[in-house]
Amino acid sequence: AIVDAEMPLRALAFKIMDDRYGALCFTRIYSGKLKKGDTVLNTATGKTERIGRIVTVDPAEVGARKPGDLRKGNRLYVYKRAGQPCRRCETPILSAVLATRRVWWCPSCQPA
Repeated sequence: AIVDAEMPLRALAFKIMDDRYGALCFTRIYSGKLKKGDTVLNTATGKTERIGRIVTVDPAEVGARKPGDLRKGNRLYVYKRAGQPCRRCETPILSAVLATRRVWWCPSCQPA
């Protein structure tokens, strides 16, 4: 398969999760672009779905996604950067252990 942002959208919704923010759909984009406000065909149901918003796993809202956005080598905003300034706002990154996992966050960009 050719990975190209200029080709028609080909994406796979590999996980759907309901949480306190509503339904989240985890998607892998193989080609094309997916933008906030787009309408896409859900081939499982035959219905169209509107893209309400797009977030990354850090949960910063973004305007659009294309293949390779999270490719190795792209800069991480908070992961393993405790004490260092946030790349968005310069606030020091915090870290804590929740249950058995360590988490990192910017208290300005990601308030509790």
